[in-house]
Amino acid sequence: MSSACFGARSLPSLSILLITLIVRAHACSTGSYTCGFSCCSCASYFTSYCLDCNWYSSCCTDCADGYTGCDCGTPPPTPPPTTTSTSTTTKTTTTTTKTPTTTSTTTTSTTTTTTTTTTTTTTEDSCPDGRTGALLHYSFDDVTGPTVHSDGALAIDALARSIAIAPGGLFGNAAQFVLPASAILIGTNGVSLGASWTLSAFIQGLRPSTDVRALFRGYSIGLGNYAAVAQAGSDELGSLETGTSTFYGSGFDLSVLADSAWHHITAVGSSGITRYFVDGFFVGEAAFESQTDIYAIGNRQDYAQNEIFADAIDEIRLYDVSLSDAEVRKLHLALLCHNGSVTAPPTTTTTTTTT
Repeated sequence: MSSACFGARSLPSLSILLITLIVRAHACSTGSYTCGFSCCSCASYFTSYCLDCNWYSSCCTDCADGYTGCDCGTPPPTPPPTTTSTSTTTKTTTTTTKTPTTTSTTTTSTTTTTTTTTTTTTTEDSCPDGRTGALLHYSFDDVTGPTVHSDGALAIDALARSIAIAPGGLFGNAAQFVLPASAILIGTNGVSLGASWTLSAFIQGLRPSTDVRALFRGYSIGLGNYAAVAQAGSDELGSLETGTSTFYGSGFDLSVLADSAWHHITAVGSSGITRYFVDGFFVGEAAFESQTDIYAIGNRQDYAQNEIFADAIDEIRLYDVSLSDAEVRKLHLALLCHNGSVTAPPTTTTTTTTT
């Protein structure tokens, strides 16, 4: 994985311009900058980064949150440590009272009590907890032969059919699609996620194909919809309604992901719409939401034709809720943090003792 954020490859300026014109057909509002797949406003010390960032590098939001490793430019200065000072004051007052017959001298000593406050600050890097809560989670690090075990809320195993499970994943092992029949199949007939859902996976090496490429597909050959698919010929990310053979596109061209880096694709279905995210950024939506189950991942389930989506897939997560944009971003950053591609902002714990 390259040093650029999220494993992104640095692209020549001309390529950036062409991708920007073709893939991103909108402009940022005044006072914001084109960064990643989003428009974002930057503090002064992030301005040059936003203007010069790679087309899908991390947006300045992550820099402002304190992440490093994303070509975020110079971070804000660290404030100096708090210093507690104490002082001791001794005051002596002398009062002399004089009468014609008696002389009296009184001396008063006043001492101020000293309070010492000791502050101990412990700082450590801590990746956010964005990896839990999935209904199903397949990391390919817990397998028995071709059986892939889930550590999600549901203990439904998956079959890695004609899959090579080997090191080289986002972290640990990954599923490598080595044969036309390679596919990941959930249980005996898939899992239903309800009216709202989220599907998430990291992919490496988008497959070129004249046919559709299935990332998430339903159980029934004739009725199982494609919740996330690359359209034949155009490489557009979207959904496919199997019964009517109708493709609903998001407007995002997946061909820009045809490299050796790991890329994160997330589909969020709710209220008849499917919203798509790539590497944690929203890239478009399709006017269709699949309500069939999810059974086949990475390819179609039968042998009729090859619909392999990518060379390798890792960290598959299925949720029976629709994650918000912020939650998708948190999940993406958490996984990259645990992978070591980015560093989370340090967590500071302060303990104060008064004596």
